[in-house]
Amino acid sequence: MSPTIQALRSIGSEFAQRIYMPIFITVGIVAIILISLNIWLVTISPWWWILFAFFILGTLVATTILIAIGLLIKAVRPAQNKTQTKQVRAFVDKLQSLADVAGTPKIVILFRITKDLVTKNEDSYTRRISSETLSMQHDLRDIIASFK
Repeated sequence: MSPTIQALRSIGSEFAQRIYMPIFITVGIVAIILISLNIWLVTISPWWWILFAFFILGTLVATTILIAIGLLIKAVRPAQNKTQTKQVRAFVDKLQSLADVAGTPKIVILFRITKDLVTKNEDSYTRRISSETLSMQHDLRDIIASFK
């Protein structure tokens, strides 16, 4: 596989992981709170079992979807050594700070990186955005070179 594609996969998966983890933690905390509330309601009246059954079903579906997304992110991420991991994390930090300044939502950036992976475009969004700042351009070159 091309080093550029591997670099884009590692950058995209790191970015996706940063979006995924807060959602996963938030959904988990909300599910624990709602299960606790439902258990308390069931002790008040047996009719609450109906709500509890639907809630457990919904929780299982949401958990399955979140686990599948997490596994997909891990499957897309190429094998990296510690140096490559540090380089990718530093690049994504710079990309996020640039996106914050520009006001671009994280999901839009993830969509653009994913689109570049699917179309296998050499003039990708990541390359264009990194060419706008000199340090990011050198970082992207170093990441691509590390996958050769």
